[in-house]
Amino acid sequence: MKKVGFLLLAVAILAVLDGATLTGAVTKIPKMPDKRQVSIEVIADSANTLSASVMVEPGTNARDLMEKLFQMEYADSGRKFVKSIAGFGPRRFKREYWSLEIDGDYAQVGIAEIRVEKSMKLVWRLVAY
Repeated sequence: MKKVGFLLLAVAILAVLDGATLTGAVTKIPKMPDKRQVSIEVIADSANTLSASVMVEPGTNARDLMEKLFQMEYADSGRKFVKSIAGFGPRRFKREYWSLEIDGDYAQVGIAEIRVEKSMKLVWRLVAY
């Protein structure tokens, strides 16, 4: 008898999680918003690489996400030009800048313009010019 009761309880829980409604006191549970996976890699050089992978809601601003995950410094007051990420930045007397790739392609816009609408991979790479 305990097995039957447990089985009925398990079926009821699965039905509720699937969005079905049960008669009585239980009401329909709203579905949670879908989340998108964002993988971030920061490559300062061959010895200094950081990475993070998080689930975020669609519409999340990529710059806001970066600022939550890493200490960011900017070269300007408008926070458009990244100076350092987690303490890593251009080396003294080196002509370097932070390059941003989105899903393997060079970014066509700045990090502040990027909204997460689908799962994506962001790669920051310190490169010479």
